[in-house]
Amino acid sequence: MANNQHDVMAIHRIKMELDEFEKDPPEGCSAGPIGDDLYSWEGMISGPSDSPYQVKRVTFAWIF
Repeated sequence: MANNQHDVMAIHRIKMELDEFEKDPPEGCSAGPIGDDLYSWEGMISGPSDSPYQVKRVTFAWIF
């Protein structure tokens, strides 16, 4: 497969995952592309309510 075909397949998969995440995000989690770059994401996970971690937030970045 040509590299371009891999890119097309990767973008398709990332868009599919993003759509699924946006429809039903896990509680306390957010994530998405940075700007228009689908290969670079940022996100955040918040601690559950009524726990010692409720005020804690973890931020992260993914580079695909």
